[in-house]
Amino acid sequence: MEREIRRADVVIAGGGASGLAAAIELGMKAPALDVLVIEKMPEPGRKIRATGSGRCNISNTGAAGFNRIMEFFREIGLVTKTYKNGLVYPYSESASDVATLLTERAASLGVDFACGEELMSVKYAPASLVSDAAPGSRNVFMLESVIKDRDGLRSITTYASFVILAMGGKAGPTYG
Repeated sequence: MEREIRRADVVIAGGGASGLAAAIELGMKAPALDVLVIEKMPEPGRKIRATGSGRCNISNTGAAGFNRIMEFFREIGLVTKTYKNGLVYPYSESASDVATLLTERAASLGVDFACGEELMSVKYAPASLVSDAAPGSRNVFMLESVIKDRDGLRSITTYASFVILAMGGKAGPTYG
């Protein structure tokens, strides 16, 4: 089995709504960081595309953190509309538009994507014990993942200073 090694400052495990939002926040607030999103599905945001019967209920005016959520979406250019019942949807009422916007915004901020890659393990070690650690690193996480392609399995080891686990829940298992 072929083995690849790569490095990133931050690895985000999961390319759904939370993972994409984290990637965008990092891209906007810390553009010098090398951010990598590892997503097991062929593309990020698959579950987003199916949410709200394809309309994508963004939030609710009574939700905790509502103002911050809406500020985030305004910052990335999402136009929304609010119904009398307090539900907030993208103006287009298209979940696909939301997924595309999140993915494209993250990519425009320099976030890298590794799609079709399944994360198998995450281990922590002090940088002094890891020979492949980036110079000056204090924390090192070693992530093991695999890609299944027509040539078989490829194993990838990724070294990162920080890891965000945003792998979602069990709702809609066919989407990721």
